[in-house]
Amino acid sequence: MKIAVLSTIRDWPWGAPGACMGALVDTLAGEGHEVLWLVAPIDLKHPEVWRLADKGVRVAPLPDLAPNYVRLPTLRRRAHRALSGQPSLRRLLGDFAPGHVFVNEGGAWSALSDEELMGCLGERPGSYSLIVHLNRPHPSFSPERMTQARALVGNARRMFFNSQWVRTLSEAQICAAIPQAGYFQLPLRVRASAALPWTESPVPRLAMVNRLDAHHKGIDLALGAVARFKREGVALHLSLYGEGPDRGYLEALIGFLDVADCVEMHGHREDIGKIWRDEELLLLPSRYEGLGVSMLEAMSFGRPVLRTPHGGAAEWIEDGVNGYLCPAAEETLLYESVKRALADRPNWRERGLRAFEKVRRDLDTDPARAFLSALRD
Repeated sequence: MKIAVLSTIRDWPWGAPGACMGALVDTLAGEGHEVLWLVAPIDLKHPEVWRLADKGVRVAPLPDLAPNYVRLPTLRRRAHRALSGQPSLRRLLGDFAPGHVFVNEGGAWSALSDEELMGCLGERPGSYSLIVHLNRPHPSFSPERMTQARALVGNARRMFFNSQWVRTLSEAQICAAIPQAGYFQLPLRVRASAALPWTESPVPRLAMVNRLDAHHKGIDLALGAVARFKREGVALHLSLYGEGPDRGYLEALIGFLDVADCVEMHGHREDIGKIWRDEELLLLPSRYEGLGVSMLEAMSFGRPVLRTPHGGAAEWIEDGVNGYLCPAAEETLLYESVKRALADRPNWRERGLRAFEKVRRDLDTDPARAFLSALRD
């Protein structure tokens, strides 16, 4: 079968959603399908894209969204294509004529913002599937938007979620059940075969492993909580691993809060195992989040996780057993949650072993195969 795979994620570089789609494309090619993979230009040079292109996958740039300075959408798209020299999404899909289209959505409703994509999907009822990485509460849809969202879901053959939490929120937002829902898990960059030996440190070592996006990931909240502990004379160390658009702001905030002596920025690290040989607990106080591949990786190395519940964290973390849950992304709540975890530090090694056991028992070793159900139904 001819199958197209495309994404609504254009502005963020390769991460967990990109790895997920790479695994899907690899699985489809391995099953003998002819695959057209429309890749965001920011990811075209990623080694996994090159590897799969060498394997015979047809790779093409995902067309840019047309700008909004022309009010008529059809005229806007035509003008944008003429000026950019890019083939339209409609033409790319029309020339390839796929029997099925997988749409990788960063957010549950991000396809609604792409008029051309919505038009293409509307012409293929029952011949596309949606892959949803995250969702978050938002103001209610207008009647027109509600109709569009229900049509998007209703015409999909399958709608895959990475947690029950994301599905439940999505159903509430459209006031309708999604009976064709399926579930998928994220492929890990590396997965430990055994929990790492426990770190011996004179002070608690907390780590954040994520893109440096202060608001999304709640890094500003974490720094505020660290400042409160410092003022109270509580010793701890927070390591920030990753790069991103807010690095400069976070460096300034660290100075403003006077926590440079207990916060360290390490940049991006490829060796995830090295991180968890040095660190004790993952902190993930995101204001909104998908399932969180950094959570699963930390657990797979035998480290407990403290995070907010967004994205289905409670489906993996049992509070006080294999990690800790903070009720919401708010500085005082985070401070209280970390304080509770610090009081439980003598049990962190045991919590980490329980986390490792959870991942070993419940994490799929071949997660991309879950998507193949869309081709059998």
